[in-house]
Amino acid sequence: MRGLTTESQRHRESEEQRDPRTSAIIGAAIEVHRHLGPGLLESAYEECLCHEFHLCGLAFERQVDLPVSYKGLKLDWLSNRLDCEEGSGFGAESN
Repeated sequence: MRGLTTESQRHRESEEQRDPRTSAIIGAAIEVHRHLGPGLLESAYEECLCHEFHLCGLAFERQVDLPVSYKGLKLDWLSNRLDCEEGSGFGAESN
């Protein structure tokens, strides 16, 4: 039987299992929002987030196609794009 754990212990355990790039990606997004604040167009956040990724040394691609399918039906006509995709496949949308 497992002993009782506190919320902080569970959080610490999940932190140890997290991909190390997660903190850098979230930190970059927070940094952009701190400097720009709310209310700008999505394109402004996208540009700044990509710049912040570059400053952090994170590899990324911009405007990556995101295929959509529903129960085997490909929705080719539906144009979905991620604003940024980090090199390992993490997608970021800046809206």
